[in-house]
Amino acid sequence: MAADTVLSPESADRGATLSKTAAAASVVVAVSLVIAKAVAWRASGSVGVLASLADSALDLAASGVAAVGVWFAARPADDNHRFGHGKGEAAAALVQSVLIAVSVVLITAETIAAMIAPQPLAAERIAIGVMAGSLAAILFLVAVQSLAIRREGSLAVEADRAHYLGDILSQAGVLAALAATVWLDAPRLDAVAGGLVAITLGYAAISISRKALGDLLDEELPDTEREEITKIALAASGASNIHDVRTRRSGRRLFVQMHLDFPGGSRLGDVHEAGERARRAILETHPEADVLIHHDPV
Repeated sequence: MAADTVLSPESADRGATLSKTAAAASVVVAVSLVIAKAVAWRASGSVGVLASLADSALDLAASGVAAVGVWFAARPADDNHRFGHGKGEAAAALVQSVLIAVSVVLITAETIAAMIAPQPLAAERIAIGVMAGSLAAILFLVAVQSLAIRREGSLAVEADRAHYLGDILSQAGVLAALAATVWLDAPRLDAVAGGLVAITLGYAAISISRKALGDLLDEELPDTEREEITKIALAASGASNIHDVRTRRSGRRLFVQMHLDFPGGSRLGDVHEAGERARRAILETHPEADVLIHHDPV
């Protein structure tokens, strides 16, 4: 009749060194790009550069939010936050999506105005040089962020990378539009580039907000992953059945709860050992998991 609870000793939060480094690098890059693009926009009057400047300004705000989210989420569990602080990353990602949405509205307004009344550009080569340097800096930053995501799975860094990935396409588009404006005398292409930036950012905002809300609202893992965890637990424990499987994510941590059925006459020690085998088997494939198992007599 007894039921034993097995709680993962790995529940202490792991460090997030790469995530913190990526967040700090994002802030440094964003500051540099805002300054450079502000100079280029003032010199050229390009709507594409202005759109990219607004994008980078929002990137700076979003990167600052991401850095705070990563720092907060990396804090270990305490008496008031027994499940850790992982949802800080999802909250940061949601704020980022709102900031990105604001930039979409501003850029769209400038794009429409430039399409209606295009203006000739000045100091085009300065603008082209700044945008080329900006593209190189973003490519480097995305590489650092991708490494951090692969190793630590930070949602805040992933959200930050999402709009920088969009920036790669938009920066290249603005760069191409500036070149076309200079050599083909087609000023409306500059406005088109601004519109493409707005579309890319809008898609990123929707994607980030959906993922962040799923984390904040304790959305279950995909069915395929839940089924995999169930099969692993059954095979390792030898239980007759498994039910009430519950999963959720909080930042980099995965929380798994389940009930395993055993014959009513089973020895408590044997049941405990079976549950421990199931827990360790799950940790082999999901090392970031915190596993809670309840044993039910049948």
